[in-house]
Amino acid sequence: MPATGEKRRQATSPRTLTNTTVTNTTVTNTTVTNTTVTNTTVTNTTVTNTTVISFLQSNTAAMEATRSAKEGDVKKSVVEIAMEETRKTFLPPYDEETTQHERAYDVKNMSGEDAWDQMSKVITAVSHKDDWRTSLCNERNAFPESIRSVLSGFDDNLSKNKEDARKTKIMLFLRHMLSFNENARLLGGKKTAEEFSEMTNIPDVVVVQLLKVFATKKERGYGFSKTLEDKRKLWILLLFVLGAGGKKCKCGDMSALLGEMSLDVKTASELLKQAGVTVKKGKDSVSAELKVPLVFPGPKRGGGKK
Repeated sequence: MPATGEKRRQATSPRTLTNTTVTNTTVTNTTVTNTTVTNTTVTNTTVTNTTVISFLQSNTAAMEATRSAKEGDVKKSVVEIAMEETRKTFLPPYDEETTQHERAYDVKNMSGEDAWDQMSKVITAVSHKDDWRTSLCNERNAFPESIRSVLSGFDDNLSKNKEDARKTKIMLFLRHMLSFNENARLLGGKKTAEEFSEMTNIPDVVVVQLLKVFATKKERGYGFSKTLEDKRKLWILLLFVLGAGGKKCKCGDMSALLGEMSLDVKTASELLKQAGVTVKKGKDSVSAELKVPLVFPGPKRGGGKK
């Protein structure tokens, strides 16, 4: 008979359930870990070939959600519940019920309170300058053209326009995110967090927050999984829509940003779709719109016509 430790290892090893039908089955006090469920029928609900970019990771969370669901609620499949749980770890903090665009995603929570306060001080300081754009976008604090173009449309008297000041703060955070995204590989062991902050001119408190959200600490440096990379890209795209899209979060053209990120329209569209943002490709532009209340994509259902 295998030892207890061996049984435990066998129970938690990755498994795949394929083309499986579960009918009239009671599961009690059971933990499901590292299990992929594909083409499975659960309570008369068929889930077929479902893709959730790269963030459908936690089946354990899905099973926890299943156990806590109201008795008799059979409207949601296992995959739908898993998508809801993992969405919370992939997307920024969000309010699914609000009808106000600026409240759908809380940028202050995205950046962290300390980082938000630091960026608030920067915007307050430059807003009183005669040429606040030059003061903000100096040689040391380089801004990509996609952000400069957006800032050019804001009020020249930033201290008198609270809405434009708020959006400028979002664009400053976006600048830090883009710099982090471009240079993150250096954190794999070549640079410490402090050295990285100095090199990129991203404040220490912002670097700390970005590492917390988008990296895993390793013995030497930090690691970035495919899921975390996709999460990072989505947050960047979403920040652009929130900052450049006005009160209705409707962005006329984000093609410059996609070029700077070396991101194709299809990938950007799939990522933003997970956040409730619709992307449309025109002849010479790529527009995006955040609609409220937020509507997230559900799993694809198979079966076809009978």
